[in-house]
Amino acid sequence: MGFGPPMGFRPPVQNFQPPPGHPWRQVATPDGKPYWHNVVTNETSWTPPAAPQQQPLMAPPVAQMPPQQHQHQHQQHQHQQQQQHQQHQQPAAAQPAVPPVVSGDWQEHTHADGRKYYYNTVSRQSVWVKPAEFDAGLQAGNATKPAEPVVEVKEEKKEIPVYATKEEAKDAFRSLLSERKCHSTWPWDKIVRAISDDPRYEVLKKGEKKQVWNAWKGKRAKEEKEEHRIKARQAREALFKFFVAEEGVSRELKWPQVLALYRMFPELDNKVLKEREMETVFEDALFEKEKAEKDEFHEACKARQQKFKAILASLPDFKSESTWDDAMDMLKDVPAFAEDPDFKEDGILDCLMVFEDRLMEAEREQGMIMRKYADDTFRQDRKNRAAFKGLLDRLVEQGKINAESLWRIVYPDIAETEEYKQMVGQLGTTPLDFFKIKVDDLQESLYQDKKLVKEIFKGKGFVVTTDTTAEAFLEALQSDERVARISAVNMKFIFENLLEKALAKAKEEEEAKYKYGDDRDQAFLDLLSRNLITFNKDSQWSDISPLFKDEEAVKAYGDDTDKLEAAFQAYIAMDPWSRAEADAKAKPETTPDGKRKGNSSPGSSKKAKLEEGPIEATA
Repeated sequence: MGFGPPMGFRPPVQNFQPPPGHPWRQVATPDGKPYWHNVVTNETSWTPPAAPQQQPLMAPPVAQMPPQQHQHQHQQHQHQQQQQHQQHQQPAAAQPAVPPVVSGDWQEHTHADGRKYYYNTVSRQSVWVKPAEFDAGLQAGNATKPAEPVVEVKEEKKEIPVYATKEEAKDAFRSLLSERKCHSTWPWDKIVRAISDDPRYEVLKKGEKKQVWNAWKGKRAKEEKEEHRIKARQAREALFKFFVAEEGVSRELKWPQVLALYRMFPELDNKVLKEREMETVFEDALFEKEKAEKDEFHEACKARQQKFKAILASLPDFKSESTWDDAMDMLKDVPAFAEDPDFKEDGILDCLMVFEDRLMEAEREQGMIMRKYADDTFRQDRKNRAAFKGLLDRLVEQGKINAESLWRIVYPDIAETEEYKQMVGQLGTTPLDFFKIKVDDLQESLYQDKKLVKEIFKGKGFVVTTDTTAEAFLEALQSDERVARISAVNMKFIFENLLEKALAKAKEEEEAKYKYGDDRDQAFLDLLSRNLITFNKDSQWSDISPLFKDEEAVKAYGDDTDKLEAAFQAYIAMDPWSRAEADAKAKPETTPDGKRKGNSSPGSSKKAKLEEGPIEATA
């Protein structure tokens, strides 16, 4: 068995009728060449197929076949014939139609193999054996005899439209689905029954039809969902308006009562909304009606309050200090208040609210006045502080205030200024506080300037001595650009401080020389201070001299043993052991790396920084 024409080729219609149960049909190509087509599997073949073995049709006894099975078999047979007709659409010559014989509720039909069977139109039961009721109906004359067989009539051939492209054919098929109002939930067999009589049904193959249908079904499902959403929204809006407009709808009615009272109205019988959705709309409508009632009540109260406010403003004797009793005494002779029913009973509460608002408004006005005064005072105080700080800056530029200035010295000059007088009695920072802050800033600036000068001198190896003049001091600094920021006053303080240090050092050296003698004595005394443990206050030089005979400080005396022993006695007389003990107690503890334990206070004061040497300002 070979393969025939392509699967998409539709065979021309022939008058060939196979025996019952045979699925093959003999057809021919456009050029007249015959081939065979299987109407069940849709196969094609050039070779004639083998004839199937005929099986006798055995009708089961009526008693062994349930009526439902008989009915199902009959319907299945009819459905199979209808599918074959829709799949192949063979316009062959129609067989003569034989009308059934009707007798009461029974009909006599002829099977395809020529045998008679009987069908009950009431119970929908079909049997092979003629029932007794059928014969009884015939005898009673209640039967309808079949008419003469209809002559063979050829079915009119449908004209199938032709499209230029496959896409146009698919569009035509989609248009057919839309025009016939097919639903996305319909099964395929129902779709076929709805559109198969249209020529556009034949423009696509079966697989292509289903493919287009599946794609159209998905798109149509979305459209139907959107249509349902729109209808549901419109139904909710209409139902909401109905409940809002209906006067009988209130919170006193429960939903089952509303449903029983208004079910006949079209807004509730919309076939779109579920009962739960309608109940939700009912609750929303109740909320809207209650809100509208509250808004109406509030508007009435607002209008009443506006009227009372106007009346209260028209009273000439009413003041912010007036009490509620005073206001009532004034209003009892005012017809606009006494004769207006809005101000009776509950309306008087709105009047009281207006009166309280009037008192609160008066308090707000007073508060605004106080805040304005406080703001104005704050701004003026700030201006006064800025002016006094400007005065201090000018006095610094004039040299009347420096790092060593005292308040009691400069006060007489400051007290006569207008800036100081404006500050007197002002809250916050006082003039003395501003003066101390300014002096602290000047001391910090002096400390940093002195630190810079020492750094410059250290780099140049310059040392201020008792013979250093101011010109030499400035000349040593003028080559460095950093000294430009040092003021003349601070430069003068720094020079005097370093000069005083040089004088103090020279004085100390002179005193040491006078106290300890020449250099030999100083070296010998240093030797003894390092070896205090080897002797005491009762020791004689002759007893301990062997311990130090090889020391350079001892050899420096040579044969002058008298001078050496005199220096030893003078040292013992100073009691060096007591001094060493006092120094040990005063010496701060240190860590293993040589650093001091404890933290010095970050503000060990700017005065401590300046204690490296006294600096006295000259007037």
